[in-house]
Amino acid sequence: MPQGREDAVYEPEIRRAIEILRQAPSDPWTVCRLAKTVGMSKSQFTVQFRVVAGTTPMECLRNMRMELARELLKDGRKSIQEVAKQVGYNSSSAFTEVFKRWSGVAPGTFRRTELKVPRIKFASRFRQAD
Repeated sequence: MPQGREDAVYEPEIRRAIEILRQAPSDPWTVCRLAKTVGMSKSQFTVQFRVVAGTTPMECLRNMRMELARELLKDGRKSIQEVAKQVGYNSSSAFTEVFKRWSGVAPGTFRRTELKVPRIKFASRFRQAD
C-alpha cells in the first residue's frame, strides 16, 4: 500500500485524539493513554500523529494548554496558580517555565502587557524615615 494511503487510514483516529485533547487539556495525558483511547498502539499512534498533525502528541497538547493559558491570563480574573491548575500543571513554577519557553515571557509579564497594567513604583515620600 502506498505510504500516503496508509496515512489517510489513520486520520480519523488522529483527528479524534486531537478533539479529545481539546475537550480535556488539563487531564494527565500520556502518549500511551491517548493512543489507547483511540484504539491504536503507542508506536503506531506516535508515527501517525506526526504525519497527520505535523507535530508530536505532547507538543500538540502543550500548545493547546498554552493557548488556553494565554486566554485565561488575558482575562485577568485567575491567579497564575489557578491558571496553571486549569491547564494541567500541578506546579505554578513548572507552568511558568513552560509558558516562558513557549511565549518568550513569563506569565505575569504577559498578563501585565496584555492588561496594560503598569508596575507600581513607590515614590520615596511613601517610605518611612529612619
